[in-house]
Amino acid sequence: MKPNLKTLLATALSLTTLVSSAAFAAHELQMPPNELGQVMVLMYHKIGEPEIQYVRTPEHFRQDLETLYSKGYYLINLVDLLDGKIDVPAGKTPVVLTFDDAAKGQFNKINGAWDPNCAVGIIKEMHDKHPDFGMAGSFYLNADHHQSTQWSGMLQEMVRMGFELGNHTVDHPNLKKISDEKVVAEIAGLQAWVLRNVPGYHLRTMAMPFGVYPHDIKLAEFGEAGGTSFHNEAMLEVGANPGPSPYSVHFQPLHIPRIRGNDPYFGQYIEYFDKNPGKRFISDGNPNVITVPAAMRNSVRADMAAKFHVQEY
Repeated sequence: MKPNLKTLLATALSLTTLVSSAAFAAHELQMPPNELGQVMVLMYHKIGEPEIQYVRTPEHFRQDLETLYSKGYYLINLVDLLDGKIDVPAGKTPVVLTFDDAAKGQFNKINGAWDPNCAVGIIKEMHDKHPDFGMAGSFYLNADHHQSTQWSGMLQEMVRMGFELGNHTVDHPNLKKISDEKVVAEIAGLQAWVLRNVPGYHLRTMAMPFGVYPHDIKLAEFGEAGGTSFHNEAMLEVGANPGPSPYSVHFQPLHIPRIRGNDPYFGQYIEYFDKNPGKRFISDGNPNVITVPAAMRNSVRADMAAKFHVQEY
């Protein structure tokens, strides 16, 4: 005897309820939100061949992204971290990809399309495959050799796609070994070059060349040269370790540590958070709320507590 329509609908509804209940149960087994947990900022340079220090092959970079996705990470830009704009799905952990030097393999086009083996192309491919992974990346630029506008089209498209551009100076000098005037000129010069390529775009974050700060950090924070001013609200160090949550009193925007995006560093910290999930930033899914364990409430920055609602559990 064939089931009637009412029976089929009842069965479908029952199955939907079971699936929903199973999904809810699985969600309940996840780590509770902890938005005072640590955040990884990963540092890459060249994307290409062969795999050596400061060079990640396209294959391995794809594997890095797949690993991050499978472990519940979600891409954001450094400026989002700086602002506390953590618009990340519940249960996921924000992660920042940074790229220094405008190095070969980071952004490139072939016949008008993104090179499938450049960083931008690979991130886009990953987002097309997994829209719930986010699409972001912070690119710390040095000017091309002629300080030209040959990259204008690509840089403008990257901004439209949601990527961040950052300051890495014009010529990548050791900022501790040049004059104060030259430090300011290098940083302001890169801002001026970006404005020629992406009109109206003001850089807010900076990666220090070689990880070296000038003898006076304020030289890199505020300045003006050649009629162009700059204000770097966050500064990145070279490879180190995960950093504090941007909501934490321990967060230092002018000294943000990074993890090298190559072996063994990448794998070490993936394993570290696998073994210590309670130390990892876990999103509550609401960008307007900071959810923290009650015992950690006093570790929330006062300015962030004033900007967002703090929820304890």
